[in-house]
Amino acid sequence: MKETIIKAVQKFIEGGDKSDTEMLDQILHKDFTNVQNGFFDQRGVFIIDKKKYLSLISGGTFGGIPRNMDIRSVDIAGNIAMVKANLTSEKLRFTSFISLIREESGEWKVIGNFPYVIPVTNLLTKT
Repeated sequence: MKETIIKAVQKFIEGGDKSDTEMLDQILHKDFTNVQNGFFDQRGVFIIDKKKYLSLISGGTFGGIPRNMDIRSVDIAGNIAMVKANLTSEKLRFTSFISLIREESGEWKVIGNFPYVIPVTNLLTKT
């Protein structure tokens, strides 16, 4: 089961990296939300639903840059899973907590993404 969950997360990340909204539409649950504390230079908590998330991907605000993924943990409780992944690209470094649910069909869908994003320029200025 763990491998199936990891494959679903890989599909989610790949869809974002390739700005493939069709791939994302398939792997995201209908009630998907992306929750982040801060939105580029804006402060505050932003809760982004599936429709808005896909529009941010298709519009180029999110995604389009390949990332390397390192799965740090996979926790499973019945039909719910939580994956902690570190993602790095040439511009950003993320720690994402990605929640999934298993539908009645047995397919795992991403229902939530909680990214903590650090621009690489911020990392360079701190050293």
